Amino acid sequence: MDMSTQTWGRGLTGNLGKGSWQLPLTQQLSEKSDSQSQPLELRLDRIRRSDQQPIAPRNTLERISANKLTDVELLALLLVAPRMEQGALKIAESVIQFTKGVRGLSDLSLRQLLRIKGLERQGASRIMAALELAERIHGPHPQAQAGEGPRFFAELLRPTISEDTVETMHVFFLNQAMGIIAEKEVFKGGLNRVIVDARVIFRIALELSATQVILCHNHPSGNLKPSEPDCACTSKVIEVGKILEIPLVDHIIISREGYLSMKAEGLMDALGSPDWSWPTVERIIRNARGNRWVSASKPQRTI
Repeated sequence: MDMSTQTWGRGLTGNLGKGSWQLPLTQQLSEKSDSQSQPLELRLDRIRRSDQQPIAPRNTLERISANKLTDVELLALLLVAPRMEQGALKIAESVIQFTKGVRGLSDLSLRQLLRIKGLERQGASRIMAALELAERIHGPHPQAQAGEGPRFFAELLRPTISEDTVETMHVFFLNQAMGIIAEKEVFKGGLNRVIVDARVIFRIALELSATQVILCHNHPSGNLKPSEPDCACTSKVIEVGKILEIPLVDHIIISREGYLSMKAEGLMDALGSPDWSWPTVERIIRNARGNRWVSASKPQRTI
């Protein structure tokens, strides 16, 4: 064999004698040039596809439908890492056995998931993230149920602020039909007080083209009775809302015990008066009872 030909073959394939070399050098160089001219994303995708073996569950999901996958296969797709397809299926099977079915996943905490043999923190975190997304997708639809009143808004924020150790003020920005345009945390305070600037609230309301707003804040102490600063804040927001024609519909106080609607207790009318006084409002507050949580969806009036 001519030495130049042998070097040529080795340069292309490293093993000319076994027939592994197939393409002329000019064609290989042409393909390489075409590949380099492709967008980076396409080249990366090509590398990934050539470096990994196809995963049967993933192929089913991509080519047919996710609803054709078993519980174990769906869970394996959350856990899978390159070159670990079979291992992921085995871990997923262990998880399903541990939870006695896929529905049992929602009852477990991250710490409990980590007790399952073979399940590492990254995989357990992915499961928790997927469960949270499912909860949000299938949770109450703000646009459809906003007309239900203060309980609806209190329930939406209960998981977020009822256990906070400091007071935080959230605002629901609503359209004319009481549908929720947005909900934002606008202020964070101390253990028993949050300072609110009405200008910030209404600047956001104007940006969002909101036509009305609802204030919600928490009481870490668990006491649902409005304080004097709570009432002063409410009165100020009512006043500015009247000027801008963006009324404050309600101010709801939330705690781990339950919630209180200032509107339901008759405080909004009193605080809307320009000459309101704390002694007058305090008498209304003494009779305020609020609502205690009974379950995630059925708070009831206290007796």
